[in-house]
Amino acid sequence: MFPTVPIEGEILNKILDAFEETEYFKPTTWGKGERSKAHYDRNVIVEEFSLNQVLSEIYLRRDKSFKYDGKFSTQLSPRSFVSFKFDKNIKPDYWPHIFDLSNKLAEIIKPSYGVTHIFWPAPDNMDIEFEKDFLWMDYCAQPAPVDFIQSGPAGVGMRTYISGKVMELFGKDFLQNMPAIVSNTDWDGLQIDLHDKPWEADVAQIVDNFKKTMVYLEQKEVLAIPEFDEQLRGVTFSPNTAWRNRNK
Repeated sequence: MFPTVPIEGEILNKILDAFEETEYFKPTTWGKGERSKAHYDRNVIVEEFSLNQVLSEIYLRRDKSFKYDGKFSTQLSPRSFVSFKFDKNIKPDYWPHIFDLSNKLAEIIKPSYGVTHIFWPAPDNMDIEFEKDFLWMDYCAQPAPVDFIQSGPAGVGMRTYISGKVMELFGKDFLQNMPAIVSNTDWDGLQIDLHDKPWEADVAQIVDNFKKTMVYLEQKEVLAIPEFDEQLRGVTFSPNTAWRNRNK
């Protein structure tokens, strides 16, 4: 997710609250960098941040059941980013809780664009068109600051959040009429779901809903333009017309 508020003070405390509210999401370690790990203690984190204003990133991890690792930027800039990856062995029964956590984080940081997604193994015996769409969806669900800044939003995942300037480029009315489940949020954004219960959906159904939604969104020439390699093993993106012209 790309936040529209700096994560400091009260916002930082709300982020930590969101993870601590449920026992199986409470972090076990934290760090100032990718390799640093210390026992999780929110008081230490808050104190460290108050004393060290150059602390630009905070890493949170859980190495017990419901493993995850992730990080968030504390300062607000075009590269500010919140990203968490959960262990693939978490049982589907608990996936709804991950989406609930995602909603809590979105309410706090009010992302201009963000995606929460379940990554399935590639199905067997895919035809070329399905494989292309499956790959496209997975890449859309893995936004990175450098790609977002340069090329704009790649597309939607199982759950997508849009607000602010990104929403303005599409137009709120246009987004609310897309062939997906669209909900207004309390933080003046939109939540877009490809299925009402994505954790129960069939992968083929999700891919079909993804394709219909992407075809609709492409009308506005905001989404990054994908280019697949010959073996369909990778995708590169380039900026579309509306994204290139957004600051003119």
